[in-house]
Amino acid sequence: MAELDQALKDFRAAKYSAAEGNYAVACIAAQQAAGKALIALLESMGRRAQGETLGDLLRGMGDKYDVSQLARAAAELDSYYRGYREGLEGFEPDEVSAARAVARAEQIIVWAREQLSRSARTPPR
Repeated sequence: MAELDQALKDFRAAKYSAAEGNYAVACIAAQQAAGKALIALLESMGRRAQGETLGDLLRGMGDKYDVSQLARAAAELDSYYRGYREGLEGFEPDEVSAARAVARAEQIIVWAREQLSRSARTPPR
């Protein structure tokens, strides 16, 4: 579960960056943390991560899990990723954006950890 461990480290970095006023870094670290948690879940399913965005990762597991409740959180986090990566004019997250990014990442990470925990307890058929 190296990906999950890294997801948790990235999540802590996002929270720290938000608290320190590094809002853009917080938003990007939050998106990366959520992505790594989803990759850990995909890998536990024996699947390879496809795509760059959280939306892509969620689509890769939509046949096994109901991921609809995560779509809005993923889209918001992906918007920060795109803003940073593409150098979009006006990409200047503020304290509210960073707090939302951290909360959205936490939602996705908690969900992924719950699914990993359930799959570890479910015996193979």
